[in-house]
Amino acid sequence: MNPNFNNNHQQRRRERRSQGRANEANRQTQQQIDTYNESLDQQTAIATRAIYLGKRYFHQYHETWNNSALEYRNPDVRQKMNLYFVLFGTCSVVFINLLLIKAPVEYIVKQSGASGGWQTAAAIAIPIVLLIFELYTGAQLQEARRQNDEDAERTWEAIGWFLILFTPLMILGTYVAGGMLDKPFNWILMITLMILAGGTDAAIVNG
Repeated sequence: MNPNFNNNHQQRRRERRSQGRANEANRQTQQQIDTYNESLDQQTAIATRAIYLGKRYFHQYHETWNNSALEYRNPDVRQKMNLYFVLFGTCSVVFINLLLIKAPVEYIVKQSGASGGWQTAAAIAIPIVLLIFELYTGAQLQEARRQNDEDAERTWEAIGWFLILFTPLMILGTYVAGGMLDKPFNWILMITLMILAGGTDAAIVNG
């Protein structure tokens, strides 16, 4: 057999195999490109949908906000919101005072020689009495402002400031007497509670 014929035949076989591998590589590359394009189309669709929903929710929120602003201009709505705010402040004041004044009140009552029942009763009664004073002071302060009575307004403002500072000072005294200011976390907690207590008390007095 002619050696040249065998060489040519083997060369053509190698070329066909090389061409087949090249075609397979091209097919795989094209498949990867198609998969990437499909994934990109899906991501684009998701992003487009997200933008659409974001715009939709923004317009709905904006419309709701505008409607709320219009409703707030209604005196009845403002009165209800003020009532809810006062009720929230009232509940907060009672809860905070029950938690924070309990320890010092029980200590003071204990020093007077009272029994454990009196200690518990005092820890519950004093925050309620304090709340009653705050509500009464707030009512008198608002009445003095309506009547433009500057002397009465200054008097009730002074009483109001005393009531506002009473709970924060009790918190401070509790932490100092208990020796709980040895860690930075306790300082942060004490200041936060004092601000919360003062803010809720101020909401009641100036409500």
